[in-house]
Amino acid sequence: MRMPASRFSFNIGIGSVGSTSRATPGAVTLASIGTDVRLFDRVSLRIEAGRRAPSTREWTAHSMYYFPSPDGPDDIGASIGVESTTRVTERSLADIAILLRYAWPVRERFEVAFLSGLDLSVMKFRHHTTIPASLTDPSDVHVFEGGNRRTLGVFDFGLEGGARVGERWTLLVYGLGGLPSPFEEHRPPQLRTGVILKRHERRLDGGARPF
Repeated sequence: MRMPASRFSFNIGIGSVGSTSRATPGAVTLASIGTDVRLFDRVSLRIEAGRRAPSTREWTAHSMYYFPSPDGPDDIGASIGVESTTRVTERSLADIAILLRYAWPVRERFEVAFLSGLDLSVMKFRHHTTIPASLTDPSDVHVFEGGNRRTLGVFDFGLEGGARVGERWTLLVYGLGGLPSPFEEHRPPQLRTGVILKRHERRLDGGARPF
């Protein structure tokens, strides 16, 4: 006789997630906690909140700034180019995912699930730009500083599979691909992989309720 499914679970996850910018390729560690809320038979809503480590990354961008030539101030072709530098500091505040999960039981202790939904990254940016103000004095520069907070989103889809490892625990392995908005050309597709340890709700009679 099949036991009724539990309504909630408590999830702890650890894995890796891709960068939010093409300027900092590679992946960072992502730790998360969350829950699976059962909506229908085999269908649940996963809500996760996590934090990246390292939480701060930096990169430098360069661009050209042109001075009029002293010998021909009105001759654009004679302009003298100097390099300006912008240092960007990106700090990760939180990662939040809301995913719809559809599971297929495989035998009694195994299951495979399809995941899709929205993955949001709350980031804080600081910009420090220096532009040379003189062709002869390197210490004479204009400095501009500023910052903003942004929420970046991708559409996640992927697969998850795992097995029960005890009366109240399931170990899951997942892989997700995140597609950014086509209007954010600076963002690459974001890949996320990891493992989740899921703790099941307990029945009133003291046993574990499968999710």
